[in-house]
Amino acid sequence: MLIGVLLGPLLGFIRPDHFGELGKILAKITLVVILFEGGLEIRLDFLKRYLGSALFLTISSYLVCFFILWFFLSSLGSFGSLGAIFPAAILAGPAPSVVIPMLKHMKLQDSTRTILSIEATLGEALCILVSLAILQRVTNLELAQMGLGYFFFKLGVSFVLAIFLGFFAGYIWSLLLTRVRKLHNSLFTTPAFVFIVFGLAEILTISGPIAVLVFGITMGNIRYVTNRFFKNLEVGNVVSHTKAEKNFFSEIVFILKIFFFIYLGISIDFSQINAFIVGGIVVVLILVARWSTAVSLRPILKWSLSDARQVMSMFPRGLAAAILASVPMIQGIEGSEEVASIVNYTVFLSIILTSVMIFWTSRHGQMMESAGDEDTVTEASKK
Repeated sequence: MLIGVLLGPLLGFIRPDHFGELGKILAKITLVVILFEGGLEIRLDFLKRYLGSALFLTISSYLVCFFILWFFLSSLGSFGSLGAIFPAAILAGPAPSVVIPMLKHMKLQDSTRTILSIEATLGEALCILVSLAILQRVTNLELAQMGLGYFFFKLGVSFVLAIFLGFFAGYIWSLLLTRVRKLHNSLFTTPAFVFIVFGLAEILTISGPIAVLVFGITMGNIRYVTNRFFKNLEVGNVVSHTKAEKNFFSEIVFILKIFFFIYLGISIDFSQINAFIVGGIVVVLILVARWSTAVSLRPILKWSLSDARQVMSMFPRGLAAAILASVPMIQGIEGSEEVASIVNYTVFLSIILTSVMIFWTSRHGQMMESAGDEDTVTEASKK
């Protein structure tokens, strides 16, 4: 990301408009592949055990952050017809494209890792659905006259249909995978099918990220699903991905992450000082909201002290927020330029601060573990 800042805003070699629409497409491709690959790593037995905890964390964290940001942004004045509620909805949830890759390199309990993976995905899906619903209410007079009941109904239907689509697609693909492997260059067929699932979900106006995540979870646990729930039925010859195929998907994610973060750095504009200051304050408020939520839920979710510290540190916002902030600009809505600037600064600063805090908490945890080991050895020698 810092390399992108160097090449873009600082030296001026590359500008976001050089990429045209490719930048937004790259962001979606990265998000889709990361969600699918992350879903493959989620074990359904852990998911079944911790789904309730993940939902509790997701909703609590989103609502606390949403209301804190809404209150603060409302105190700054008007953002045109968008109001403070739109940027608050965009920035209230984490970014799975940042969180999920980080989780692989963190020392966490399996339960905490699974909960955070689910929370990141559901949190961003909430951001997308809530912010787009708010935008539709702003631009559509008919929707603006409808109550909140319709909004929550639409939100629930989107989630349920996305889950059904992802599971059905995963089951169908597990039946076809044996035949698909006979094709030349068959490793690329699964990512291609993932994009079809995402595109179909978007066409049906349901949550594409949720559909892709469920597709990955289904493919990673297809044998568990059939043995657990369909063992008395004729379900066909289902197969899952091999270790070599999963390693190939990981390589794709690694390459896409590089371009994703470079593009994010290129997209930062440091000329607007006021928006930069507001973005910095927003990041601090997000951290406060995350800290308060983690402290409150630690006894309920039974996190260790080390896990709780790292949960507090996982609050990055991603390029999906920046894309959502650009939608009102394309439509020419009043106040959208200021909202987009604040969101872009928040994304940049939140990822920087998250990286620093994750590094610090990991080192602090290792020091505490080493100190604990030394104390154990000392006590044993005394005895």
